[in-house]
Amino acid sequence: MGKNTNFNSAFRAPKLASKPTAMDQIDKFSTADRLISPSAGVAEVAPAPSEINVGAALAELPPGEFRTWCVHNGYTPGTVIDIPLADLDQSPFNPRHFYMQGSIDELSRDLSQQGQQQPIHVSPDYSRPGKYFIHDGGRRVRGLRENKAKAARSIVLDIPLGKESYKLGRTLNITQERQTVFDDAFAWKNLLRENQYATQGELAEDLKVSAASLSKIIALADLPPELVEKMLERREKFTLDFAYAVSRYQRARGTQAAHRLINRIITEDLPVKTVDKLLKGNEGQAVEKSSDRNKYVHRFEVSLPGGIKAGEIKAYGGDSLTITLKNLPREFRDALSTKMRDFLEQETSQLPAEPAEAA
Repeated sequence: MGKNTNFNSAFRAPKLASKPTAMDQIDKFSTADRLISPSAGVAEVAPAPSEINVGAALAELPPGEFRTWCVHNGYTPGTVIDIPLADLDQSPFNPRHFYMQGSIDELSRDLSQQGQQQPIHVSPDYSRPGKYFIHDGGRRVRGLRENKAKAARSIVLDIPLGKESYKLGRTLNITQERQTVFDDAFAWKNLLRENQYATQGELAEDLKVSAASLSKIIALADLPPELVEKMLERREKFTLDFAYAVSRYQRARGTQAAHRLINRIITEDLPVKTVDKLLKGNEGQAVEKSSDRNKYVHRFEVSLPGGIKAGEIKAYGGDSLTITLKNLPREFRDALSTKMRDFLEQETSQLPAEPAEAA
């Protein structure tokens, strides 16, 4: 099992004179956007600090680590700077959990042709000078890394690491229609695990989500990754109602049965009412227990540098092994694929042949 990291002890949010809200941070984004020209759809680098009243910009900042950092690094709040990709790490409270490789590949092609048109938004990692947490732009950073870029155009924000940085990223993702219920499920479970909220009720109140919806969404975090990724391929179809129905079905009938249900929902365009009837049809009957082949006995988590989750390898009690990997750099993915193919061809050729069954 993968080791849980206590981010409360590993990462310390800067202490501010007053606690900013998510909307306060959105206002900072608006200020930053005004420094970037939207003409022709291409962002232009903001004026150099010498062309701006740096003293006035810093005077608006409350005393604290960010102000000290700005003075020490000569940074004018709101300006765009180039930050080496090697110095960027995903925030432990990133609202996005899933990044589809096809989407990353498409973005990397756009970036190679048009360059990075919109800056990402980061905050300093005060415990590691020169390093930064990404709060908005994780997808762009992945695309830049695939293109072997050296740096990302960035705006540095004053935002405490934790629930405030999470709410900011989530608000931006919702505005851009990128946030899914599956991203919420894993992010909310992490916020509770890291004691950013004492209870689900407190989390629901702060995010203005009903307690019933929040409970359903968090339940999705227990789905096997392969089911989540399958639904993400048709994210417009698998809203909360459908996703939660699949979650209930998987708990009752197992993963393979849930796979078949997802296929039916897609191919037959089943409405939610029909899926509910399938679930109700199981009421009053003994819930069949998952066979040993659906229970893994070994699990190994795969992570990339910077703490980016890349997938997992599972060995099951029967004769099955599953490997689920994503977010891999293109050259690494291709090299790994070739090595796995060569290994399987060599090793399977040495396996004893199964006796043919009698007709």
